[in-house]
Amino acid sequence: LDIAVLLLVVVMETDQAGLQVVRAIREELKNGFVRIILRTGQAGQAPEPEVISQYDINDYREKTELTSQKLITSVTTALRAYRDLRTIENLASNLKKEREILKRAQGIAHLGNWEWECGHGDVYFSDEMLAIIGLPPSTNHADIAVLFDCIHPEDRQRVEHAIFDLNVAGERSDLECRVVRSAGDARIVHMVCESHSQGSNACSRVLGTVHDITDTREVENRLKIAHTVFGGAMEEVDEQLRIATKVLENA
Repeated sequence: LDIAVLLLVVVMETDQAGLQVVRAIREELKNGFVRIILRTGQAGQAPEPEVISQYDINDYREKTELTSQKLITSVTTALRAYRDLRTIENLASNLKKEREILKRAQGIAHLGNWEWECGHGDVYFSDEMLAIIGLPPSTNHADIAVLFDCIHPEDRQRVEHAIFDLNVAGERSDLECRVVRSAGDARIVHMVCESHSQGSNACSRVLGTVHDITDTREVENRLKIAHTVFGGAMEEVDEQLRIATKVLENA
């Protein structure tokens, strides 16, 4: 049930019945949203510091304290807390959906992204980025060297310079290189890197995208070959037509 606020008495059927209900709601029903206000007539049986530290409740009042005005205040505060929790849940759900959409879009476009914290060297890779460079999902957070190790030896130094030379926030590198995956196959990628700062002009973070353009380059190469072959054939046909035209003119 979608209940916002519960008002419970500590002592009901037993001396600890109210506290047992709280524990059941949180642990057995896994309900962390409903806000709970506890009321007790014998504070000594369940001291406030102990109850507050052990149980997820919104308010804890002695019977003599819980006047009608105090109850209104406690319920209003609990309702606001419930609303805030639901808002956070909705934001988290929307963020999860957006991440799933971005993940699918990156997979379709063969476009991955990565982020490097320059100070301590940790790199975050998106799932599609890992798929492009051929690394397992467990490599989600790794050292920058992991990225460089995937670059073709002939291109590695150029890529390292492109990234390490981003010293000032706002600088950008744009290059094409090859990556060699663990299976041994090479992919051609278009890499864009941009430096960012946090409070100063010095580069503290590098954001990058990697676009797998292997298929595009293969199509372009086929088109070039086709153009060369058919272009030569057409030139020969044109030459034959010119010869035939001259023959007819002289006949």
